[in-house]
Amino acid sequence: MRGQAAFLAALVAIGVPAGAAMTAAEFDKLQSSATSGNADAAFRLGRAYKLGEDVPADLDKAEHWFERAAKLGNAKAATELGLVLAQNGKGRAALPFLQQAAEKGDARAQYALGTLLFGGQGVAVDAAQGRDWVKRAAKAGLPAAIEALAIMDKSLAPAKTASKPYQIVSIDMKAPVAAKVIDVKPPPRPVEKLSRPAPQGPVWRAQLGTFSVAENAQRYWRTVKASVPPSLRVTFPVSGTLTRVMVGPFAAKDEAARFCAAQHKKDRECLEVRSGG
Repeated sequence: MRGQAAFLAALVAIGVPAGAAMTAAEFDKLQSSATSGNADAAFRLGRAYKLGEDVPADLDKAEHWFERAAKLGNAKAATELGLVLAQNGKGRAALPFLQQAAEKGDARAQYALGTLLFGGQGVAVDAAQGRDWVKRAAKAGLPAAIEALAIMDKSLAPAKTASKPYQIVSIDMKAPVAAKVIDVKPPPRPVEKLSRPAPQGPVWRAQLGTFSVAENAQRYWRTVKASVPPSLRVTFPVSGTLTRVMVGPFAAKDEAARFCAAQHKKDRECLEVRSGG
C-alpha cells in the first residue's frame, strides 16, 4: 500500500494547470507585483513554485505565496494552500482549508482530506471518514482517488474467520444409522509462561507519522531527526499495513507533551502514545 507521502505527492500532478513559460524579466515583474500586494500575481507565483514552472519546485515558497494570495482575497488560493500544506507534511495546518474546499466539492481537497484522516497525519485517525472523503473524490473521477480507495478497501477488509470447532460423531452401535453430531470446542493451547521483569509503569512515546510504505517512514525520519534529542530512540513499529515513526521513551506524559508541542510549532504531526504499564 502506498504511503500518505506518495498519495499526497500525486496532488502535484493534478494541481492547477501549468502556465506559459516566462522569461527572466517576466518572472521578476511577476514577483515584484506579488510582493506589492497583487493577489493574482501571488497566486501565480505560488503555482510556479508548486509545479516547478520557470523556477525549481519549492513547496515552502509555494506555501508562502498561496497564503499571501489567500489573505489578499484570491478565492482559489486557500484551496491550493491547503493542498500544499498537506503535501508538505503539515496536516494540522492544512485541515481547515481542505475541509472548507472539500465541502464545496473540490475533488482534490476531498482526496487530500481523506488521506490525512485515514492515516492520521497531524490529525486524529478516522479511517471511516477518511475513506468517505476519498470515495467522494473517486466518484468525481479523480484517478488518484480511485486508486487510493481500492487500496484503503483492501487494508480495511476483515481478516478471515477462524475455523469452525471440531466435530465428533457419536454412533449408537445398536442402531448404526442413527448418528449424532456433537460440537466440541478444540482444547485451549497451553500458555507458555515466560520469565519477564515486572512492569515498571507506563512508557510514553511520540508518534511522528504514519505511513503505508516503510521506505517513506524512513525517508520522513531523515528529514526530522535533526530536531529530535539524541537521547531519544527511534523505532518503526508495523501494525497491519502501516509503519509508524515513534521516538522515546519519555518518563512521563508531560515530557512527551512538551516534545510534541515543540513539533507542533514547526507544523509537524506529533501524538503522545502510551504503552506498557
